[in-house]
Amino acid sequence: MDRRLLLLLWVVGALAMVVVVDSTNPGLQMKVTENGLKYVSEVGVELLKKDLADVKIPDISGDTDVDVIGHVTYELKNLKITSLDLPDATISTVSDTGLKASIANAKIGIHGDWSYHNHGFIHISDHGSVDVTASSITLTLVIQVGDKSGQFTISTSESECSFNVGSLDVDFHGGASWLYNLFKGTIGDEIQKDLNKEMCGEIIKEINGELAEDVADIKLVSNIDDYAYVDYSLVAPPKFSNQSLRSFHKGEILSRKDHQDVPVPAPPIPADTETSRMVYLWLTEYASASAAYVYYKAGVLQYNVTNDMVPSPFSLNTSKFPFNSVIPQIEKYYPNLEMVIDGKVTGPPVLNMTTGGLKGSLVGLLDFYAIQKNKTQTFLFSLTVSMSLSASVSVNTKTNAITGNFTLDSSSFKLAKSAPILGDISANIKNLDKLMNMLIGILMPQLNAKGAEGLPIPSVDGIELVKPKISFGKGFILIATDINYTVAIE
Repeated sequence: MDRRLLLLLWVVGALAMVVVVDSTNPGLQMKVTENGLKYVSEVGVELLKKDLADVKIPDISGDTDVDVIGHVTYELKNLKITSLDLPDATISTVSDTGLKASIANAKIGIHGDWSYHNHGFIHISDHGSVDVTASSITLTLVIQVGDKSGQFTISTSESECSFNVGSLDVDFHGGASWLYNLFKGTIGDEIQKDLNKEMCGEIIKEINGELAEDVADIKLVSNIDDYAYVDYSLVAPPKFSNQSLRSFHKGEILSRKDHQDVPVPAPPIPADTETSRMVYLWLTEYASASAAYVYYKAGVLQYNVTNDMVPSPFSLNTSKFPFNSVIPQIEKYYPNLEMVIDGKVTGPPVLNMTTGGLKGSLVGLLDFYAIQKNKTQTFLFSLTVSMSLSASVSVNTKTNAITGNFTLDSSSFKLAKSAPILGDISANIKNLDKLMNMLIGILMPQLNAKGAEGLPIPSVDGIELVKPKISFGKGFILIATDINYTVAIE
């Protein structure tokens, strides 16, 4: 007999809120504190109240013997919850196990239809409406949380569930209700016994079935763009202790083309004692290192500069400033030709997370070409360029992404090689500093446009980060935040 009392939805909603991380060091670690768990409990109750309005309760039927009247059968159908009171509902952690959901002193009001049949000497039947009040309800449920193939898993068992309806009252309306209310206590006792006997079985069926499937389908991989995606799959089972839970995630940027792991290790995350905010996220250099590697291998970090991109007074023309004055040999051998610059990095950029903030460096090569009348390109010279960068980091609470804005700390360049026809131009190159500053001025907005897109961080639909604060450590960024959940309007 299906007796699914919808208190189960509270557990479902609360768990969804939580799930929202040797060489198995996590690239991302998440901690939900006691404050976070309390908020999860509050939101879970509100989710339950919202969902109850449209949920159908299965029909209840049975039979019993009533003094004087004899053997009767009854049916309660079209049942709908009309009121819900959950004064004591909490989620806590169970060390090395998972989550414990507890409900006490709960009360539910239900309205529906009833029918009655007397199978005694005189057959009597009647029907009407009914109000059922179940009170002093308690539920204790332990949910085992683990991982399998990088995904969250949940399960529970008979020994981890306890459910009890302390009292249940039935009031019949309509028909000869004055008569049937005389034996409502007998019918109520039968319904109460039935609920207490079967409710845990229904909860276990729901947890190990549909809810377990939903949790296994939680999206832990997010596309960043056409080249890369971020993998937040688990690298170890979640840990539960001291009224908090932690999850350990890969936190790696991978190529959408070959999906190969990046050949760099994830640095360790230090021990912590933070508890004041609801959620803490540690993101390590593994994310930045893997991103740099993927984009470098994909050939994305290349950029061509053409004459139409260059502001006055500069011109990419062999007979105009600055080349006609700084390197006159170019104009002598290749007069009045437009030029193009092919830029590329020569290795994966480095982005270090330090106690002083985010520091980066990259080394690139700029190849200068003259464009002949037949559109072929003639090599002129190459410059090696080194750049040191700093970055400010913030959290975009609308997109739930970590964003960065880069500034140039210093740069240098030197001649890598030149066309033999030009002779020794190494002394001329140092006078291209204004041109190089201009080229960097073109590059930086492109770099910051990519930084503004940001790195997605794990989230659950409806959750907003509230006043996130970023701090830095050696090899990691720490995001401390509260959360706010908005129930979707359907």
